[in-house]
Amino acid sequence: MEFPVWYVPFITAPMLIPLIAVLLSNAIARQWVQLSELIKWYDPYKAPIRGEWGSFALFMTALLAALVIISWIGLTALRRTRNNAV
Repeated sequence: MEFPVWYVPFITAPMLIPLIAVLLSNAIARQWVQLSELIKWYDPYKAPIRGEWGSFALFMTALLAALVIISWIGLTALRRTRNNAV
C-alpha cells in the first residue's frame, strides 16, 4: 500500500487532538507571561500612532508589480501550451 510522503503512521487522530490542545495552551500561556512581564516597562496604549504611508505605498507597488508579472507568466504559458496542443 502506497502512502503519501507526509503520512506518519504513528500519529493518529486521537493523538492529534491532545497534541494540538497542548501546543495551543502552551502558546497562549507563553504570550500571557510575555505580556505580563513586558507591561511593567512598556505600555502599548501610550505609544504614539503615526501613519507609515511611504512604506505602505512601496509595498502596494511591489505587490502590484508581482501580480502583473505572475499573471503575465501565466497567460504566456497558457497561450504557448494552447498552441502546442492543437
